[in-house]
Amino acid sequence: MVVDFEGTSPQTKGPINSTAGSSTLAVYFVVRSITDPTIPNNAGCYCPIKVLLPKASVVNPVPRTKADLVTRGKGIWS
Repeated sequence: MVVDFEGTSPQTKGPINSTAGSSTLAVYFVVRSITDPTIPNNAGCYCPIKVLLPKASVVNPVPRTKADLVTRGKGIWS
């Protein structure tokens, strides 16, 4: 099974972005929810699932640098 997020919106400046791990976990959760609940939950359940997350999107944002945040006026490290 391939879950492709190509065409997803670019990452935002606000708290809407989801990390790659969270996005992948959401896919796994949905797949587990729609399959047989008696199947044991283990790594083998997820081997046939490939999740494609484009870089710099809301489902796989690029981390900001300290300089980027300070220059944008956030000043969280100042």
